[in-house]
Amino acid sequence: MNLLLCADSVPNFLGFFDTSIAPTLLFYSYFPIVIVALLLSIFVLVKDKYSLQSKLLFLVTLSFSVWMVDQVVQWIAVYASVVHFAWQAIAFLEILIPLFSIYFIAVFLNKKDIDLKYKVILGLVFLPVIILLPTTLNITSFDLLNCQSNYSFLWDYIYLVEIVSIVAMMDLCFRKFRSLAKGDPFRKQIAILALGMFLFLGLFTVTNVLGDTTLVYEFNLFGPIGMVAFVALLSFMIVRFKTF
Repeated sequence: MNLLLCADSVPNFLGFFDTSIAPTLLFYSYFPIVIVALLLSIFVLVKDKYSLQSKLLFLVTLSFSVWMVDQVVQWIAVYASVVHFAWQAIAFLEILIPLFSIYFIAVFLNKKDIDLKYKVILGLVFLPVIILLPTTLNITSFDLLNCQSNYSFLWDYIYLVEIVSIVAMMDLCFRKFRSLAKGDPFRKQIAILALGMFLFLGLFTVTNVLGDTTLVYEFNLFGPIGMVAFVALLSFMIVRFKTF
């Protein structure tokens, strides 16, 4: 397979990529978002003196950025083995995003690290992906004609984790919001962060599910819009409330 080229591609860039087969929106939507998200998270990391919450925010944006790079490779790589590896590895990246996100939300709300038992739970949620990553329960086969892999049951588990994570984060934010006195400025920060995270992970999950169920992978191009909203709301929090 290492020598096989995807049937619809011609290496026109560095002998490794075919930039003509990807939608133009891929480059305009993915790369600017990656750069802005990483720069903002690095800024927060430095300004917040490498606190746990800033490290977790950086890990959220980093895992999302690497996920987007993997998506680009799936679109434009010309060697079938590389495309197949990108499809297989993306399960590892995708599960990290909701897990880092819920960890970040918990630390942000309580201004302290979570208990060991909750770290163990997150680890146990992550474990099946690591175990099943190289198996047919992740990728069943590779379609050389269309140069794409076929997902298996592991992805039902990943999408379930994403949905449960969104519900859990909204519940954490709601409980913390209600526990604070009216007029407490932290309530506004919680509301803004909850909205940003809901838009980010909600669009991320919905577009991925639509892409995989309909096999119209152009849906994935709209997923990063949620990250734009998240970055915008974080920026507002930094300016308005001096968050971080």
